[in-house]
Amino acid sequence: MKVWTVIVITILWAVSCNQVNDLNPVDPGTDPTEAVKVVKSRFPNAKDLVFKTIMSSKVWEVGFNLEADKYTSLVDQTKMWETFRSNADTVPALLQDLMPGSVFIGGVFSDNAEDIDFYPTSERRHRLIYKFNNTDYSFDWRRYQGTNYRPTNATFELIKYHIPISKMEDFPEEIRTYMAGKKELTLVGGEARVMLNYEKQYWMQVFVKRNNQDYVGFLIFDEKGNLRWMSQDFTDNATNLETLPKAIQRELDRSPELQGFKYMSPQYDRYKGEYDGKLSYYLKLTSPSYSQVCELYFDQEGNLLNKRYFVSF
Repeated sequence: MKVWTVIVITILWAVSCNQVNDLNPVDPGTDPTEAVKVVKSRFPNAKDLVFKTIMSSKVWEVGFNLEADKYTSLVDQTKMWETFRSNADTVPALLQDLMPGSVFIGGVFSDNAEDIDFYPTSERRHRLIYKFNNTDYSFDWRRYQGTNYRPTNATFELIKYHIPISKMEDFPEEIRTYMAGKKELTLVGGEARVMLNYEKQYWMQVFVKRNNQDYVGFLIFDEKGNLRWMSQDFTDNATNLETLPKAIQRELDRSPELQGFKYMSPQYDRYKGEYDGKLSYYLKLTSPSYSQVCELYFDQEGNLLNKRYFVSF
């Protein structure tokens, strides 16, 4: 796992202005001075700011205290988003009532937090950690603010943050170099996907030119720039999986909650991707009621890149 630099900011505020008097990032290339100003502009009374670099010199995760509450947020040099107020020792009562109606019951919730940017709207969003089958997932639950309003839905996966990327220059150099050598690919957009352990994947939507036509395809790179996954849109001979590789079958065997789930459309829900001499695998299993879904992404060796559950109550 990559060790991330944690930047602790000690801020002494003058009475007449917001001034940073002591700023000590370990890595001089990740100076978050502007990010500090953004946080203090929105939360002038924020204290004990702690920054973790997410995208070097571009995006940080910040934790801070405000009165009796603890907050976390993403911040860049102009804005804050994904701003959550912690209610770490509580679990919403409605969520506890809903989970017994899911096959994904049996896990343990912790680290409850609520997205404060949803407060002006009629929606509510909670993010928790859900330990399920001995694996931690980032559990994202969105609901109408009415106590027992239905339907409500949740997603939980190995990824904590999805940070949009629109320009090639914001991808790591290794990925930019790879893409420069692929004249048949044109960037549409992408994301930096930050895992719960803060390792990153880079997801990319591209136009791929085949037979003088443009097709939409998807790629996933690791943070070293290695291509790890591709959709089935890069070849004329899309391959459905009749037999699963052993590593993938073992993952399914470790997922008893998926018993009874089916591939609703084998052509799109169970396939092998191929591009640039590499392979990858995608599975999508759906419950008989259609209200619960699990997506699994594997690289060429059968390593699990992400496991994402959807449930509608």
